[in-house]
Amino acid sequence: MGKESRIMEYYISKQEEVDFVLNQSAIDAEDFQVEKAFSKSIRTKKDTTTYNAHSYPTKVPPEGITPFIKHYTKPGDVVLDPFCGSGMTGLGVRMFTSDSGEQRNVILNDLGTAATHIAYNYNNPVDANELESEFNKILQKLSKFRTDMYKTYHSLDKNFPLNTIKLDKLSKAKSNNGILSIKQNGKVYQFVEAEIVTAIWSEVNECTNCEGEINLWEVAMNPKTGKMAKSFKCTHCNTTHSRKDFKSPKSSEATYLIYEYTCPKTNRLKRSERNMTSFDREILSKLERKRITTWYPTQDISPKREMMTMGPAKLGITKVSDFYTKRNLNVCSQIWNEIDKLKCERTKAALKFACTNTFWHATRMRRFNVKGGMRPLTGTLYVPQISAECNVFKVLTKKVNELVKFYSLNIFKKDLLSGNIQTCHLNESATDLKPIPDSSIDYIFTDPPFGGNIFYSDCNVIWEGWLNKLTDDTKEILFNRSRKPKDGGKTRSDYHMLMDSAFSEMFRVLKSGKWASVVFNNSDNDILAGFLDSAVKAGFQVEEVTFFDKDQKSVKGYMGQKGIQNVTNLDIVLTVRKPLEDSKVKSISRKKVDDRFIYNQIQKYLADLPKKIRQDSTLFTEEHRTTPFLHSMLLRKFIKKNIDLRELTIERINFICENGGMNYKNGHWYIKQSNTEVAA
Repeated sequence: MGKESRIMEYYISKQEEVDFVLNQSAIDAEDFQVEKAFSKSIRTKKDTTTYNAHSYPTKVPPEGITPFIKHYTKPGDVVLDPFCGSGMTGLGVRMFTSDSGEQRNVILNDLGTAATHIAYNYNNPVDANELESEFNKILQKLSKFRTDMYKTYHSLDKNFPLNTIKLDKLSKAKSNNGILSIKQNGKVYQFVEAEIVTAIWSEVNECTNCEGEINLWEVAMNPKTGKMAKSFKCTHCNTTHSRKDFKSPKSSEATYLIYEYTCPKTNRLKRSERNMTSFDREILSKLERKRITTWYPTQDISPKREMMTMGPAKLGITKVSDFYTKRNLNVCSQIWNEIDKLKCERTKAALKFACTNTFWHATRMRRFNVKGGMRPLTGTLYVPQISAECNVFKVLTKKVNELVKFYSLNIFKKDLLSGNIQTCHLNESATDLKPIPDSSIDYIFTDPPFGGNIFYSDCNVIWEGWLNKLTDDTKEILFNRSRKPKDGGKTRSDYHMLMDSAFSEMFRVLKSGKWASVVFNNSDNDILAGFLDSAVKAGFQVEEVTFFDKDQKSVKGYMGQKGIQNVTNLDIVLTVRKPLEDSKVKSISRKKVDDRFIYNQIQKYLADLPKKIRQDSTLFTEEHRTTPFLHSMLLRKFIKKNIDLRELTIERINFICENGGMNYKNGHWYIKQSNTEVAA
């Protein structure tokens, strides 16, 4: 693995550290028992300084976790998250401790390398001033390298034909207060050096008629609106094409630049954009011929991985490094190398935290967006036909500035001075939490993988490439949709068996009489029913089901809200309890219900909704009329009443509402009373 994998050793807690944290829970379970489950639904927002410190495929906002910590724990208790992901449970504990002054401790575990890296840096303080200072030193050291990597030129004469000038002439021009004067055809033209902010790369396809090259950006994209034409013509033979005509591109090339320069008259930074010129291509050609002298990730990625079968493998991507342009791979490599030279391990780790987030943006996966906010598509390895190559230094500088603010928050200040919050990090499978003894945990809050929704080890392969340790996906708890068992794929049965083991481990480590809250989001009721089976088989009692509304939806969530896709957009929190030793778990015998029962439940909820909105418009909204919400509402009732979940589909709810005479407008269902719609 080499020196790069040593950072994982820095993150993972030693056994004596885990034992120390567990010993902080001084009061026995019998002395402190919560007898009633937390029953309030939660609504919170994602767009916060803490939430945005680093991206991750799924995150539970920590502000929404703190009410659970308050309800289920006492000072000195140890909270466990066996599927910690980005470590939001730890932040929730930290926030509550900071606000209340009552110490809780936390153990964060995840199988994933990237998750361990992100959770550690989310939950451990760093000197923000030192972080900023060390980063500025790196910027200073790499300033010339940065100029060389992202250099272009801006003409101060709007009508100058840029493609008529060679790079050699620009390079040799003398500067007078930053202005380059070039004589051509008896006239003097002025240029200034500029820095590329974004380079647009476009697929180049082969015309099926004349075999001529078709640059997709040039023939189909409107750079002012950001919209791509559905059909376009070959510039060589005039044959009409659509994007679907091309299964795999012939190549990809830099086509368009967005750049910044300092205006000589005002001394202010200005932004401009234009097509690539002949001298831009000369610069890029030199960069692509340049050998990268520092380490970068070259791990092989199996083309049979779930996310690879959906596009990257067809583009010839076989290694982590293939997700980058040569320029950005070189830049990322040089920055990573400079960070590795730092003496302070904590500052080094925090800067790598900034880098992993930024280096994801630096890939070919970054999508062009004329409105700004260009970023890769979360939860995939999708490489778009039009990609936006970022200026790594600019994106990284912004991220470091954000982290300086993040690490300056009050939730870290007290800890930095006194070390009063104990956080341990484990990198184990949730099916085998061997560092944690039996009956040692006071409360569990966790957000397990949702069946085949997200393939974390695939999605995180870019980050893990830089950390030089890819997650062992044979231990990952999921089921595959495309990857066959003979190629290492898992079935639904595999998923349920692994989840059985995970719930058994949660039951083993939890103290008697204590609680676990399990967040779930999946429109596949077979998966949720399997969750319940796993919990009961492990020995848990199912006590409560509540909603967790993250407010800001994913792309799929918005499509579900609008009725475009049959997906749920609300999380459900399943709360279970490990019974006291003299208690016995009752087996669940689930009953079936007919369409009339479901219709009556929906009708009653919609009839009461206007009153609920008037009473609490922060928790109840018109969105509660959507099918995905009604699905979540019914799931909650079904679980509490031990009703079979498997046949409660979104399609069935739509059918029942429609056949029951309800009105459907703009994705919302309305009932009728005396021929008048019930509305808020």
